[in-house]
Formats: sequence, C-alpha cells, structure tokens
Amino acid sequence: PDSAQLFGERARTIAKRISDTKGLADANNNLGYLAINQGHLEEASAQLDTALRLFTTLGDPSYLAVVRSNMGWLAERKSDRVGMLREFQAALKHAEQAQDTGSMAVILYNIGTTYNKMEDYDRARELLLRALRMEEGLDRPDKEAVCLMAIGNTYRGQGDTEQALSYYAKAGPLFTRIGDHVGAGLI
Repeated sequence: PDSAQLFGERARTIAKRISDTKGLADANNNLGYLAINQGHLEEASAQLDTALRLFTTLGDPSYLAVVRSNMGWLAERKSDRVGMLREFQAALKHAEQAQDTGSMAVILYNIGTTYNKMEDYDRARELLLRALRMEEGLDRPDKEAVCLMAIGNTYRGQGDTEQALSYYAKAGPLFTRIGDHVGAGLI
C-alpha cells in the first residue's frame, strides 16, 4: 500500500503538470480504490468524486464504469447496500454503453453477490448465471470458477445442499486446472 500510495501520488502530480485529464482521473480513481482498502472512506469518497467528475468530461463510458464500480465498493464499506447496488447498476449501464463485455461480466457478478448477501437468492442467481455465460464466452476460467462458486453459494444460502454441491463440483476442477489453490481450498 505504501508503494501504491507513493506511485499514485506521483502519477497524479505528473498528470496535473502535463494537463492529462485521463491520467489525472486514473490516478484519483486508483488512489480512491487504495483508500477504500485502507479504510480511509472520506478520502476515498473525495478521490472517487474527483475521478468521476474528470471522467465525465472525457465522455467515455468505459472509464465511468470503472469509477462507478469503485464507488460501489466504497458504498459496501459504508454498509450501504442500496448505494452499492445503485453504483454497480450505474457501472453496468456504462459498461453496456461501451460494449465492454469483460466489465459487464464482472459487474453482473458484483451485483449478483450483493443480492446474495441480501438473501435475494433468485435474483442473485439470475445475475450470476448471466455473468457466468459471459465469462465462458470470454474464456476466463478463473472468473468462471468464481461465478460457479457464487451460484453454489446462493443454493447453500437457500439450504439446497444438492444444488450447491453440483455447482461446487463444476468450480473445483476449474480452480485446480488454473492452479488457484485458494479457490480450490474454498471449494
């Protein structure tokens, strides 16, 4: 984190000096994400608000999707699930406008896991299945495995052990194949 902070601040300084709006927005976005992970939520909010303002001036929806996702994680850290869903849904809208299926899949996963935490298992599963289909199309087995595990978790949350185990059984070999020992251990 210390190195990330140092290099993020250097990037921000350089971007300001050369009037690089995207670089400045990226630096603020990255520093905001770092602040979230360090628990500095007010600092994170200020950094992400600045990034959002700067990215908005650029008009590229793919940039807006990234910062809105980070704002969703900030809302989660504040225990604001409504805000979290609002930000992730805004991020999804921007990713769809950019036709960025990779980001769309990740955001669908994030929204699905949020609904799982809210014990809205059917809605969670619907979103997670959409994310899984996209990840399969993108051939990203690491993310496919995570989606399968999350779908299994929705069934586990409902007390349907048999269905949960069937999804875990699909995720396990993927984690093993890609060498993700943590994922395999969780399964």
